[in-house]
Amino acid sequence: MKNQTDQSVRDRFFAPVHKALAEPDAGTRKCPSLSDRDHILSGIGRVMGTGRSGCGWEQHMQMDWGAAVSVCGFFDSLKSARRLALVEDIATHVRLQADRQCAGMGADPLAEHPGLKGFAVYASDGHYEKAAAHTPPVGGEIQPQGFFYSVNLRTHSMGLLDIARPSVKKEHDMHALKRLTAKSLRMGEKEGVHDEKVEAKRAKRQALAERIAAEAGRRPNPLVAGCASVENHTPFQAVYVW
Repeated sequence: MKNQTDQSVRDRFFAPVHKALAEPDAGTRKCPSLSDRDHILSGIGRVMGTGRSGCGWEQHMQMDWGAAVSVCGFFDSLKSARRLALVEDIATHVRLQADRQCAGMGADPLAEHPGLKGFAVYASDGHYEKAAAHTPPVGGEIQPQGFFYSVNLRTHSMGLLDIARPSVKKEHDMHALKRLTAKSLRMGEKEGVHDEKVEAKRAKRQALAERIAAEAGRRPNPLVAGCASVENHTPFQAVYVW
């Protein structure tokens, strides 16, 4: 049984998701077996839970949530391209909610650095998990599943850049970052205005990257054009300033 406090905490935790789903352009559909809302909430719950398999989590949904969804229906929903696009849109909406909320509170840890005024600053790194039992082998070996994330260093909101796409062996973080386009790395940020001061600003950003690298004890490593990066495995793989 869920008491009043449990329900309030749960509602408060999922409030940004509910707000995103309520948008007119959310793209949700009416699905009797497993609603789009329950599909997204179950995905968040599985990440936070301790279930070791999809079947185990589906049984948990039936017992604890009272969800009337079959095993086939649950796994079929995971294959839906529409629902994948919906999850990406909702994740972006929630991330931007956090950015706006933090901006309104004035909680910017980079505000003390005037050279970064007007720039979006992101750090990226990869996260690897043990491969699932059904993961197809690549080059005769089963590679761990990798995920690459970017965190906004002004607001600490985080979004998924891409998943690892190994061709022969495990894909390294820097390889993934270098194959991504500048548009993907921008995380939706607007492009800057190109004028005579661009090179001067670029030099300042590179100098800042070199100073951060010196403090971290590592060598600066330019990632892509228009992007200042620092190779630093702890706590992040790369920093770029737009």
